[in-house]
Amino acid sequence: NVTFGMFFQYGGAGSTIDGNDIKNNMGYGICILSGSNYIITGNTIEANVDSGLNIDGGADASVGTGSRILNNTITGNDANGIAINTGSNYVIAENPEINGNGINGINFSGGGTGSRIEYNSISGNTHGIAIGSGLNYVIRINTMEGNTIGIILLGNGTGTRVEYNTITYNNNYGVSLNVTGIDLGGGAQHSAGHN
Repeated sequence: NVTFGMFFQYGGAGSTIDGNDIKNNMGYGICILSGSNYIITGNTIEANVDSGLNIDGGADASVGTGSRILNNTITGNDANGIAINTGSNYVIAENPEINGNGINGINFSGGGTGSRIEYNSISGNTHGIAIGSGLNYVIRINTMEGNTIGIILLGNGTGTRVEYNTITYNNNYGVSLNVTGIDLGGGAQHSAGHN
């Protein structure tokens, strides 16, 4: 397709996107600009010129809230595998391959508070998981291998937990914490344990 594989500009709340091959589009594989509580599951999102999945409500910070991104294969997109700029309380889980994307496997540049990222396999990206905003993430039981940096956390990540992940063979750092007030022992700020 000339632009996007799927485009949600108006409405869309509560939609299920299930079992599609979304490949070789000249922009995003899936672009969501409105609505919340999407279920995005069982798709192959591959080799798109921009990000595989983009959620960005602009001035509407609620767009994407409560969405579940489950059991997708997201590979070889030129930008991010998953790019999120608005919304909170996401569940990104059990995605067997978030691999070989040009920038980040999973990127939160806005929103994100209260989101869970767990049971994913994330490899061969510049950053496996990049968190630039939001509080109280849970990042657990993921496998991150062969990225330039496995996890990079920026800004104020109060309450974020990074635990029980397998983070191996990344080219630069396993975890990069570029934040203030870090507590690696499970205190009030970032907590990183059993990785």
